[in-house]
Amino acid sequence: MGASQGDGGALPRALSALHGGAPTAGNRFVVRDRLVSVLLAPHYETTVLVSGPAGAGKTTLVAQWLERDTRAAARIQVSSALSAPARLAAALIESLGRLGPATVSTRSAVRSVEPAFSSMLLPLLTELAVTRPQPYILVVDDIHLLSDPTCHLVLEAVADGVPDGSALVLLSQDRFPAWLTATRTQGRLLSIDSDALAFDEDEATALYAGMGCRLTDTEVARSVEHTRGWAVALYLGALELRRRTPSRGGGVVSLSRGPHHDADAYVRSQVLDGLDDDVQEFLVRTSILDELDPGLCDAVLGRTDSAVVLGWLHERLQLDVEVDHARRALRLHELLRSVLAEELELYEPFFVETLHLRAAKWLVRHDQLDAGIRHAQASGYLPYVGSLIWPEVPACVGTGRPDRLRSWLAAMSDDDISQDRWLTLAAAWSCLQSGDDLRMEKWLLTAADHAGRGWRDGSVPDEYAASLAVIEAVVGRHGLDDVLALCDIAAVGLPASSPFQAAVCFMRGIAVTLQGNPEQGVACVYEGVRLGHALDVPAVVADGSAWLGLMSLLQGDHTKGLALIHQAADAMTEHDLEGLATSAHTLTALALAQAVRRDSAGAAQTLARARLMTPLVTGVAPWFDVLGRLVLARTAVMLGQGSVARQLLREAREHTTADLEDRPLLADLRDQVEVQLRMLSVDGVSAAALTSAELRVLQFLPSHLSFPQISERMFLSSNTVKTHALAIYRKLGVSTRGDAVARARSLGLLDQLPLD
Repeated sequence: MGASQGDGGALPRALSALHGGAPTAGNRFVVRDRLVSVLLAPHYETTVLVSGPAGAGKTTLVAQWLERDTRAAARIQVSSALSAPARLAAALIESLGRLGPATVSTRSAVRSVEPAFSSMLLPLLTELAVTRPQPYILVVDDIHLLSDPTCHLVLEAVADGVPDGSALVLLSQDRFPAWLTATRTQGRLLSIDSDALAFDEDEATALYAGMGCRLTDTEVARSVEHTRGWAVALYLGALELRRRTPSRGGGVVSLSRGPHHDADAYVRSQVLDGLDDDVQEFLVRTSILDELDPGLCDAVLGRTDSAVVLGWLHERLQLDVEVDHARRALRLHELLRSVLAEELELYEPFFVETLHLRAAKWLVRHDQLDAGIRHAQASGYLPYVGSLIWPEVPACVGTGRPDRLRSWLAAMSDDDISQDRWLTLAAAWSCLQSGDDLRMEKWLLTAADHAGRGWRDGSVPDEYAASLAVIEAVVGRHGLDDVLALCDIAAVGLPASSPFQAAVCFMRGIAVTLQGNPEQGVACVYEGVRLGHALDVPAVVADGSAWLGLMSLLQGDHTKGLALIHQAADAMTEHDLEGLATSAHTLTALALAQAVRRDSAGAAQTLARARLMTPLVTGVAPWFDVLGRLVLARTAVMLGQGSVARQLLREAREHTTADLEDRPLLADLRDQVEVQLRMLSVDGVSAAALTSAELRVLQFLPSHLSFPQISERMFLSSNTVKTHALAIYRKLGVSTRGDAVARARSLGLLDQLPLD
């Protein structure tokens, strides 16, 4: 049957009208003045929840509200691309930035790992929401797609900061998201649910009249009662009534009492059955796509005329929203797309994975890697997923974007990751840069299984064994000789153009230097920095320059050392590396450089930041567990902070392994610090003399987490966390948690929020 027969565009036009798309024949009379008046009226609530099933008119209501409201507005459409907490937070920060002055250095705060998530990112979102200079409305649509509870915390943080006169508007198909309970209890939530969204008799009368249907008051009342005022059901009923009664006579079409079953049947009978087989197949098979791009549809379906088909569909069926007029790209309404997806799963389940794989390959070719990876994961073809993710690992772990890698991996189960050797290595690197040494160990053991028993012998160049050797060399738990052996395996097995070659040179240089050959070691690190520039690995550039600068300072060449460390700090800032665990290397050198320059305030703050980062590399690079603390101890002595220096010196001794005990560089530096400590007669600020355990607890204090919640995240008992907190209060000379945070920030023990 051809599409021109019947009214095949009924549901699509209804959905377009109800979804707030471009003006159509429908949305001229889908008018929600009653509810718009409620939203325009002054109210104390700063969070607005509009909830109801697909086709209830949520988006249209908000669109009509915004047309009549004078406040600045921004809108976020939730999709699979924003389902990860870090990406959602980044989108919110960008939208809030459009509602006020640009923010400074906020990108580096977008971290989904603890404690940065609770102590920095969530407070930052709250502060951004509260500091916009003018009243605003921030709309977040389709929040029911956010299944990760951490995403709910992100939205709660924004809601907590929305000031009087502004509003956070949440659109959801869930009747009432449980995580909004506290907001409602506090009287800060205005809820418009499906009952409120339901058309009353006056609204239904206006709708029918606008569509040229003459119904009596009794017939309108019966229609409203039968459909429960569900907007899309009334609209479809009016279209069906008009089709059946050309004279526009009265009558009530039997449509849904509920928002799903009958509407689904109507889609099949009045939309799909009204199309020829080729167009039906087009719609059903492209239902896997978030957006119908002509080129993408061609690739997925193996055809060349998708642009023509999409143009025809848009003109005849008005399939919701035209995303891009130049490309003729469309996005289907969720209700229509869900019916099409059900058809695909019902009749062609064997073809779904193939369609996703085709989509993935096209998206990757067109530089849409994130979307490509999502479709590759949906295809279930793990070798292809690994081939997409692994080449991006150096860019993710070597720059300030570890959350990108983490979000890709979070979409897969541990079982899936462990089945592919490259995904396993990617997971190990992700854990290393987030400071999760326990899970890193798990993935390294799994990677070793993939590599085989003899992977360490290096007899045959093998890229996988070489790639595993790189991260094992960085971790370096089996001594400096083993680090050098691993570097040899990596250097031979990796392609010359591999970004990991820069890390190999860096690690070789450190090991050689610590073994007592500083000239050769420095040459290797210089080569690592050169490769870091050439192969775009900013983390190696920063850490390598910091190491070279540190060696120069320790040898008394202050001019050269300060210049190199300045370069390292610039690279760290430019590429947002501060959140990486390995940035502790650069921060440690920077603290000493600032102390040498007699920048006492800057050195004290950097010293505190470096101490906060150092525990993240515990279990990784044992040499840094010792050297880093010795350098920080020397910095503390130069600042007159004797108690801090003694604490760091004790920690350095605790981390000294047999392999590191008699290394000349470490022994000389330890002796120098001990001598300087004996000569130091005035102790420094006692507040800075927190233990490592207290510093870790301190990082959580700016968050809204209770002590029991903090204990869960730190795998400690509640009593232990409380004991550490009380010790922090005593050492900082305060009596409350808020005062402790303020005092710690003034001392540089906690970072300031990155705001203007």
